[in-house]
Amino acid sequence: MEFNSVGTKLSVKSGTETAYKETYGLYNVPEMGGSTEYLDVTNLGDSHKRTVPGISDYGSPEFQYYNTKDDTDSATLIMQTWETFRTWQLAGTVVDFKLEYPDGSGFTWSGKVSVRKESTGVNQPMKFKLTTSVESEIEDVDAI
Repeated sequence: MEFNSVGTKLSVKSGTETAYKETYGLYNVPEMGGSTEYLDVTNLGDSHKRTVPGISDYGSPEFQYYNTKDDTDSATLIMQTWETFRTWQLAGTVVDFKLEYPDGSGFTWSGKVSVRKESTGVNQPMKFKLTTSVESEIEDVDAI
């Protein structure tokens, strides 16, 4: 089975919205999931090192976008992705995220957003990074 990243999408909703809306311009997603930290509980009676699971560290996922203002590919997508994220950042809005891969698997979580324009040069597209805080568990979405 061939697996391709084409069709990977990040959708969002905030406040009282009931349906996720797909963001537009996404071209790079981070590693997802958490790493459990292990606590050293070795004591003077032990002959080897002992550990117990601690808390999970989800990090701050960063997504990369092309800044596609006034793009007209689809009216159902968030066409002003930068402006939407920037508004939520300034307001301190907690947003629900849903990352979906082409095989139907993915992740959901809630958090705040921070956006910043990436560097650019001659004959290069405008890009920005979306960094999300993680203010909930990151839940796995199983493939169908």
